[in-house]
Amino acid sequence: MLKADGFDDAILGRGSRCGSEDILVYSASKCIDVLIARDGMDPDEASEFFEYNVLGSYVGSQTPVFVWKLDEVYKR
Repeated sequence: MLKADGFDDAILGRGSRCGSEDILVYSASKCIDVLIARDGMDPDEASEFFEYNVLGSYVGSQTPVFVWKLDEVYKR
């Protein structure tokens, strides 16, 4: 399983799907919180950075998945 560097605190667990290898599952909002706390970004900057540089990075079938809780989706 591939890891998103620097986001260990945002790992929720392991995702499984029939016919595929397991992947790591991250909380998208916790990843943004990491960027705010670790890198001193404001929330808008952290969200933009996350969406472009993390969500926008596909490195094959072992690329982690990032989950938004439903109540977080409706706030966006």
